[in-house]
Amino acid sequence: MPYRIQRELSFVLPDTYVITMANAPTIYATVASTNSTNSTNTVVREWVHLAMSQQQQNVNTVGIHAEPRRLNPSLIHHSFQPELAVLIIAFGRRILLLRLLRDQDLPEILVNNILRINHYNFVGMDIMRIRQNLWARLGRDDILANVSDVRELAVAHTRRGQLRTAGLRTIVRAVFGSYVERWPRLIYFPYWWSSENLSQALVLHGSIRVFMAVQVSEACSVTASSSSPSAQQETHLDQSHGN
Repeated sequence: MPYRIQRELSFVLPDTYVITMANAPTIYATVASTNSTNSTNTVVREWVHLAMSQQQQNVNTVGIHAEPRRLNPSLIHHSFQPELAVLIIAFGRRILLLRLLRDQDLPEILVNNILRINHYNFVGMDIMRIRQNLWARLGRDDILANVSDVRELAVAHTRRGQLRTAGLRTIVRAVFGSYVERWPRLIYFPYWWSSENLSQALVLHGSIRVFMAVQVSEACSVTASSSSPSAQQETHLDQSHGN
């Protein structure tokens, strides 16, 4: 089976899972909430500490996803659309699934160290909508300043305009090819994401989506950098020195 999830034994991050994927690094998903209790603050603080310790890996891209996603707007009126219940953040190989409780702000340590840092590039599917919804829900517009939508990155990378309306699975196949394993499908019921305890299936699904969004972004960025005029000039110079 290409994807496996199992609970990690941790006293500091008790609700953490280890997710293994074929031909991909192991990722670690932690579930927390915006509840302002000491235990919750400890979990988020420790997650931020572990994520920031990856700075030596030059993490510049932060994945953002939110659940539940909007239903088809042509069929479902906006007043019946589900509210965001979980904010999912990917920083390196660390994933945080943060349950958004009513009348609770985001933990300040998360905001000040990651979400409000301007030099991070926040990427995701429908990232502009997620940002607008978060700004409206939280009453703040000082987070997620620099954003990139995965669909637009994929269009620029592949020159296939039809990807502007594609799902993440299709985008992953277009960017990486058919050798990338398809992640398990989830029978979609939006209000599952509002439950107090997220199932392993939801944790796996949300974690893979945000992780693959980052992978697509980085693949597109590498290709764009290597095809830029400055990169081509450097390659020409290197070849000239070698002759």
